[in-house]
Amino acid sequence: MDKKTALEEFYCKNNIKHELVSDEDSAEYDYILSNLDDKIDKWLSFVDESDREAFLQVLSKYTYFTETVCQKRYSIIVDKLIESLKTYGIKLSEVLFITVESTNGTKSGSEHICADFYKRNIAKGIHKSQIISSFSRFDINLIKNYKAIVFLEDIVGTGFTLSNTIRTVIKELSIKTNTPNCLLLYAACLVVSKRGKRMIDKNAQKNSYEIKWLTDEEWKAERMFKKNSLEYNIFQKYESLIDKYIDDEKHSCFMGFDKCKFGISFHYNTPNNTLSTFWCETDLNKPPFKRDGNQHKKSLSIDDLKHVKKQTDTNAYNAAIMSQQKYE
Repeated sequence: MDKKTALEEFYCKNNIKHELVSDEDSAEYDYILSNLDDKIDKWLSFVDESDREAFLQVLSKYTYFTETVCQKRYSIIVDKLIESLKTYGIKLSEVLFITVESTNGTKSGSEHICADFYKRNIAKGIHKSQIISSFSRFDINLIKNYKAIVFLEDIVGTGFTLSNTIRTVIKELSIKTNTPNCLLLYAACLVVSKRGKRMIDKNAQKNSYEIKWLTDEEWKAERMFKKNSLEYNIFQKYESLIDKYIDDEKHSCFMGFDKCKFGISFHYNTPNNTLSTFWCETDLNKPPFKRDGNQHKKSLSIDDLKHVKKQTDTNAYNAAIMSQQKYE
């Protein structure tokens, strides 16, 4: 597969008109997708020539959520919610929507979730006061005004983050579960893995509460390839190197966080459970969907670099080593 074919399949799969997303005067302009052709060239320049076809194959199957797609899915989520609420005689105005709070107080994906969610559903009667992006600042006395909570996420991969949020909210609000007239609890996201859903459901059962899901069967997060497949064996060389750059002994991003092996980006960022080759910038990787995240990167020693499999572009490899020497 060549680059042109891979990009055509990528755009087709994600229903993207590439001539519009690269035009700054277009309503569909997307800064992440703009100049993607050039970004792919830089990305591949650090990849062995014999491995490039595998990279392009994976790129052709990569999932990209445009702003339009995100908003459309949030609209579907609310439609599903409305149908469910009818069974309990609950109004949409009696629902509280809670996103995962930023751990360091800076701009995070939850802000984009709130924006996309609100923009598409404002006409359905959802008020901005119902959408909580910073639960720690929420007045818990207001919970009496609500009869249901929807936990909003863009992606549920391992399920750890959303499970922690659910557990924190239940504890802080002193929610009594499995009792008459208890608050209904929902989980909603744009894409979910079987593993993540299973973990959240298991935790709910263990702690005696029920989570109702507002997702479609088609919204599954699939791994880009199986372990020990040809693609896996090729990518692991690069993923191993990139992982050396991330200064976090507790959380490896080899094959994506906790080895999720996803190939997913949103119009505002790339989740870290996506293959790090696609989002983590290092001296030897210029990713097409760079993540704006909180990974702490470190410089590798010359010895570390010398033990890495030599890249196709010898000049690029040597330039990377020279760059390292400047900081030593």
